[in-house]
Amino acid sequence: RRRGQPGPIRVLTSERSPNWISFYANLNYPGAPCPMGNMSLKDMAGKGYPTFVRTLTDEGVDYFLYEERYWPDTRSHFPEDRMNTDFKKLGEWHHPDTGRLILYRVAPHGRQGRPS
Repeated sequence: RRRGQPGPIRVLTSERSPNWISFYANLNYPGAPCPMGNMSLKDMAGKGYPTFVRTLTDEGVDYFLYEERYWPDTRSHFPEDRMNTDFKKLGEWHHPDTGRLILYRVAPHGRQGRPS
């Protein structure tokens, strides 16, 4: 459960990642959670770091999977722009197709109220 709230765990990944990530994140959820299909990482990242973080928080995203080779070519350079108050790094791996994979937990407060 996310932060003690009922409902599915929401994980944002690139559009190239398979939907099974959401499936496995919610194995104990008694329903059929919908993957994050209506959110575009490219659109969110293209609006800059503060807006990216605020959107994650506003949409109730619990986790973000950074995929090095699938990060959109935008003005935001994640993970270099990342602030420790916005994300907690949970693990890092490498895959030949994606490069670095880093799983972050999104801070519940995000950067709400800060200008973008």
